Amino acid sequence: DSIIAATRTTEVTLAAEIQWGLLPPLTFESTQVAVAGLLEPAYDVAGDSIDYAVDPGVIHLAIFDGMGHGLRSAQLAILAVSAYRNARRSGCSLTVTASAVDRAVEAAFGGDAYSTAVLAELDTGTGHLTWVSAGHPEPLLLRSGQLVRSLHVDPGLPFGIGLHDTDHCYEVGTDQLEPGDHVLFY
Repeated sequence: DSIIAATRTTEVTLAAEIQWGLLPPLTFESTQVAVAGLLEPAYDVAGDSIDYAVDPGVIHLAIFDGMGHGLRSAQLAILAVSAYRNARRSGCSLTVTASAVDRAVEAAFGGDAYSTAVLAELDTGTGHLTWVSAGHPEPLLLRSGQLVRSLHVDPGLPFGIGLHDTDHCYEVGTDQLEPGDHVLFY
């Protein structure tokens, strides 16, 4: 704890402490791909979270924006990330994973809270990117330092609204990335 305490410049809220404990390493790099993430404001973050996992041939990515601020929003983010990890680790598709997160948030919060999100998978062998949106802003594709376009897919409702009754209510977007491309999730 002394190392962590020495890096802090101000008091950290309980919600931010919870979120920072939930996060994966904020950077990862291999010969095929690099992943970097951050949360702001660092000492007061609550319902915003990111997650990723690197498996042979695929990188799984997710960004969440839980409703509100404070402890309840941090609890919402913990639930959403945990439901995402559970479905992902069970080998579920993006649409089934999205529906599982939606059901978990709705069951826990009864429709009184929600989280927007983008869930994505990158095939590191082919550069094929797939993603679903739960009411979150579209990722941006950057090439040679320039914005190429936003990555559009018709968004589903945010997680927790409770209106999804099938595992196929989230549309899947696809794009073929080129070597050196950057995708910005925000």
